[in-house]
Amino acid sequence: VSGSGREEARHTFSARVWRIQVWFVRGRLDLIANELEQLALSADELREPMTTAQLLRFRAILASARGSFADALDIAERAHAAMLRTGQALAGGQHAGFRCSVGRFVGYPRDLADALALPPDASGPFAGMGRTRSALVLAALGRVREATAEYRRLDPVAAWPLPSYLQVTAWALRLRAAVALAIRSDIAALVELLTPHRGLHAGGGLSYDGPVELAIATGAAALGELDTAAKDLQVALNWSRAHGARPFVVEAAVE
Repeated sequence: VSGSGREEARHTFSARVWRIQVWFVRGRLDLIANELEQLALSADELREPMTTAQLLRFRAILASARGSFADALDIAERAHAAMLRTGQALAGGQHAGFRCSVGRFVGYPRDLADALALPPDASGPFAGMGRTRSALVLAALGRVREATAEYRRLDPVAAWPLPSYLQVTAWALRLRAAVALAIRSDIAALVELLTPHRGLHAGGGLSYDGPVELAIATGAAALGELDTAAKDLQVALNWSRAHGARPFVVEAAVE
């Protein structure tokens, strides 16, 4: 493919990437496999490291959402290798972010804390999400003092500058970190921010992080609002069972 044909193929690829991200946010895992087949045709036509990396990343995300963690990590390693060939400075952080999403269910390897580490002056929405993941992993590894220091470098919840397309994912991620560190004021603020977004799902571009109801339930339980937590957990459990999202079935059932 060359010239105008390559440009058209890139537009087609980008449109399919957008659709896949929308299906993740809407929880339509049932539609993503077919979209990935179409995306693979576009990637094969272009044969570029970036398009290969994006295709493989989406395959890894879907495998993780289904609970096929070994496959997900293997595919993600190939996606990372392709992304490195693009020269993207964010390649390492993106790969560490995906590993963090898998670690939520299988445990966080100790090297992940170093992979997620950021300079103290790193700023911007993606740095904020990376710092949140770092705090979450440090807390899970028992390094609570370091986790708290990392978390405290974030902007206050009400002033956290996030583009609209990142908000639900970032709020859900930060809520898990706030729960892990028992920061009640942030838990309450994040539950309030997420409440209008019931019915949507966190993740899409880098990971799939489950129904918003699951995040709300975790926060509500930490605040002692057990009736709210139970109702949202049931919604999350019903959805996860219906869509074959096995890791989230287990998490919703044991919360």
